[in-house]
Order: sequence, then structure tokens, then C-alpha cells
Amino acid sequence: MPFSFHVDERTGVFHIQAIGEVNDAELMDLSGRLQRQVPFIDGYPIFCDCSAVTAVLISSSLIESLARAARSRTNFVAVVAPSTVVFGLARMYQILSDPEDARVRVFAAGADALAWLNTVVREQQHHC
Repeated sequence: MPFSFHVDERTGVFHIQAIGEVNDAELMDLSGRLQRQVPFIDGYPIFCDCSAVTAVLISSSLIESLARAARSRTNFVAVVAPSTVVFGLARMYQILSDPEDARVRVFAAGADALAWLNTVVREQQHHC
């Protein structure tokens, strides 16, 4: 399984990590598994680390489908995608799932992604 996930209890961030080769079936499986995870359902901010992905066999039609389904979600999502292919697919997901460009961002470096996500989390806590 190329995906693992856990919640960082200290920060309240839901971490997803992708490793190795990722294809449509595995991404669909991840999507189904996430739908049953309380932190995902409850809108925890998500840090999706794709820096260990070695090959991508994902169709743009699947990205489009998942992105359209995610439009109603409220989770803030930071995607780390240093690979050009993964970055491009993640940007496609960002554009289609977050037309207002408010809650999904794609980064080449993990430190930048975490910095943005931590800022968003702090801002949300101030508004509560």
C-alpha cells in the first residue's frame, strides 16, 4: 500500500504520505479509506507528502473526479510535490477542487507546506 496516514496530536494536522508507485486503483482505495477516518471527516487540516513518490500512473479523469467531489470539503490541504509530474497533477486537483483558491495549496518543499498550514491553523483558531 503506497499510502499511510496519521494525526499529529501535537499540531492537530492529519498527515498523509505517499510512497513509491501510485496508480488509479490505489488512489481510489485511499479516497475510500479517508472517507471513514474521523479526522478527515471532521475537517482536520491535511499535510499530504508526495515527496517519496517514484512513479505516477494516475489518470487526469480520476484527479478531476476526486477534485469535484472534494469541493464541498472544508479541510485545508497542503500538498508536497517536488516531482514535476506529481506537482502538475496536484495543481490540477487544487484548481478543480478549490476554485476560490482558499484551502488547497501545492508546494515543492515540505517546510513551505507546513509553514502555510500552520499559519492557516493559527488563523482559524483566532476566528473561533
